[in-house]
Amino acid sequence: MYDTIYCEYKLPMPADPKGFVGCESFQTKDFDCELATYKIDKDGTLYIQKVLGHRVEPENKKSNNIFDSIGRFVIDKQWYEPVNDTTTINMYDFQNHNDGDYDYFIEYRVSIVKGIVTDVFITNFTTHDNADRKKRDLEFKKKLQENWEFRQTRRYKYCYNHYNYCISFIFRRLQKILSSINSNLYKIERFFKV
Repeated sequence: MYDTIYCEYKLPMPADPKGFVGCESFQTKDFDCELATYKIDKDGTLYIQKVLGHRVEPENKKSNNIFDSIGRFVIDKQWYEPVNDTTTINMYDFQNHNDGDYDYFIEYRVSIVKGIVTDVFITNFTTHDNADRKKRDLEFKKKLQENWEFRQTRRYKYCYNHYNYCISFIFRRLQKILSSINSNLYKIERFFKV
């Protein structure tokens, strides 16, 4: 897991950015890796986002929708608190850039003294030609579109859809039977042992 850092602080740019315009959101694994959110303010002060809330129990625990059956967390209040640590962190971001010729990976090393940024260095800036990725993305979108159009046909709705339902029904039943056998396999084994 990683933490997210939103950075309003002015960061150095690469010597040859090749169309890179910068980014505001980064990931890091140099804090506690709790999926926490941090912010570096314009003046270089490091903050951590704090959240106060409560859990809401599910209305229908036997719902087929997993999100309706597990409940949810409701945020009552959120705020930022300053972090008074002295540390060095690496923060990085990868950007797919569909309007240009390159995708970008950038990594910064940030020195923080008592919660204030003192130095920022670019440790890695890599550009990747994105022609192949864009081609694969277009092919994938085309396949999705063809699949969606096929699912709108009468043949799919009245033939294949029912066929798929029957196959799914059979394999779900088979999975339950095999699961039951698997869970009782130890008892069966003990029955046959001397």
